[in-house]
Amino acid sequence: MPLKRTPPSSPMLIKPVEAPMEAPAPENSLRTERMQTTTTARNNPPLHQSESSPDLHLLSGNTTERKKRKFDGTNADVSDVLKEMFLTFSHEQNGRLQQLQLKIDKLTEQNNELHNSVLSMSDRYDEFLLKISSLEAERKEDKKIIKQLEEKLELAERKSRSSEFFKLFIVNINILAVT
Repeated sequence: MPLKRTPPSSPMLIKPVEAPMEAPAPENSLRTERMQTTTTARNNPPLHQSESSPDLHLLSGNTTERKKRKFDGTNADVSDVLKEMFLTFSHEQNGRLQQLQLKIDKLTEQNNELHNSVLSMSDRYDEFLLKISSLEAERKEDKKIIKQLEEKLELAERKSRSSEFFKLFIVNINILAVT
């Protein structure tokens, strides 16, 4: 579809037939109408050949301006009341923010204390685990030593029994020999 199209011809754009400039005859009414259209065509400027007029901003007769009621000025009382309301609101908000900041500071301090106590408890737990493992190792060694000592004691008891038996035997032999 072509972009530049010409609009269809309208009856206003056709040039009227111009009649000679004679005085109109009252008997011929067709002739008077022709003259009137000719004079009106001369008084009116020619129309442009487009659907929209490029001079719309010049035609201000068709548009109406909207008249708004003008505000005579600011009411000092209302503006003072609004300022006071905003000031009290901002002071309240500042107070709330300070309270929240204090609570947040307390919570962070408590959080730091808890963190430190958890770290110290973790260190103590590690120390206890080391102590427990060292005590278990000592216990195992003590059990080995106790077992060795028990074996030595048992061996010593056996030797002492046999030596006692031998001594009794010798004493009995000596007693028999003397008798």
